[in-house]
Amino acid sequence: MGLGVRVGTPIMVKSGKGGRIVDDRGRRNEKQIWGKEALWCDYGGPIDGRFVGVTIMPNPDNFRACRWHVRDYGFMAANSFGWKAFGGGDSSKIRVATNQKLSLRYGILLHSATDDKAIDLHTAYRDYLQVRKQK
Repeated sequence: MGLGVRVGTPIMVKSGKGGRIVDDRGRRNEKQIWGKEALWCDYGGPIDGRFVGVTIMPNPDNFRACRWHVRDYGFMAANSFGWKAFGGGDSSKIRVATNQKLSLRYGILLHSATDDKAIDLHTAYRDYLQVRKQK
């Protein structure tokens, strides 16, 4: 699968309390994002007067870009596999030879701010790219 997270009920899109999913291209929620490629994806919503959320940022050095398995009921996964299931082409079998490894890396941002406009996810992604270059 890659990397997946579940969010709490209060911030789920389906809760109707202001939760939302957004990607780097400005698409929103399951209907627009599911199965699409994006550099990052964020799931967030209001809790106790704050806007909180989690952003997944796949490392660009992973073997392939990911597509997003997002659901309005509180699930988000960065998935470099399953492209056929997403309607994106051929089977995406990956063969890893004996004694070889397949590594997938991600940046994770947990955030809290006064509202969703106070979080600059594009800058957070650029910062992530800079930090990973230093390693």
